[in-house]
Amino acid sequence: MDKLEMPPYVLDYDFLEEVLALIGPAIKVLMQRFGEGQGVLYITVVLESDGIEFDYEIGDLPSKDWQYPYGDLAENKARVALREKMDMADILKEPWRFRIGDTVYDGSVYEAGIAVGVSGCDEDTDTLIARFFLNTILMMSRRKFSKERKNIGNFIE
Repeated sequence: MDKLEMPPYVLDYDFLEEVLALIGPAIKVLMQRFGEGQGVLYITVVLESDGIEFDYEIGDLPSKDWQYPYGDLAENKARVALREKMDMADILKEPWRFRIGDTVYDGSVYEAGIAVGVSGCDEDTDTLIARFFLNTILMMSRRKFSKERKNIGNFIE
């Protein structure tokens, strides 16, 4: 997907790259400790407002050599969480929410119109990384908007 032309206080690729740069070292430590052994992690962020999806791959192994379809799993986890507006851990407790084609693996979270799905580690670690990523998005976007709000004027243009 091409870079999106959005105002700087809205989530875009550059902003999410900042998030990844900030927490990437911690994510890599978690991957080394709890990864599936391939050193690959896939993160998908989906926005409720317009369905825009951002995908991030961490690791050097080409996707054709992956043991599992980490990208498809991360995207599916995020989309299920977005559809149900719930963390996958809660959806797993209410199995009637699942539809044909949904993954049944934990590793996605939802809050404030944003869903994050992660695949590449065990389910607990995928969930931890998803929550870490989402909480960092929320914190950084609120701080950025707070700083820029005084320059917006009466209406967002």
